[in-house]
Amino acid sequence: MTIFQLTSEAVRQSQELTFDYKKLDSTKYDRRTLKPYHLACVQDQWYVIGHCLKRDALRTFVLARMKNASLGSVTFERHANFSIEKHLKDSFGVFSAKGTHTELSMRMMGVMICGLGIPSNRSSQRHRPRFRHYL
Repeated sequence: MTIFQLTSEAVRQSQELTFDYKKLDSTKYDRRTLKPYHLACVQDQWYVIGHCLKRDALRTFVLARMKNASLGSVTFERHANFSIEKHLKDSFGVFSAKGTHTELSMRMMGVMICGLGIPSNRSSQRHRPRFRHYL
């Protein structure tokens, strides 16, 4: 079975998934065991989101950086409070940061983009994303 097939089966059957994973900035693989909650394709890249037993926290893994995957015999129940919508709220693709939002303006090739809603630690300001374009 391919990594995608194993991962989708693990999500569907609520089975633990063990695999070797290479972080983006690493040269070596690290062994992980995951309780996979959700499989998603975001911007043409497949991700699995679930509870990582090694980190004891919710984590997101790129399928393309996984190898030597195997289904475990342990099944689990997804946390009742897990929601993919809540998890991806305020995210940029699958990447998210904790904190409040502040306004950001960037000029790229003559186009002004305002209010991208980038998180910051300044709790006194919260802006809704809005977009203005200048040619």
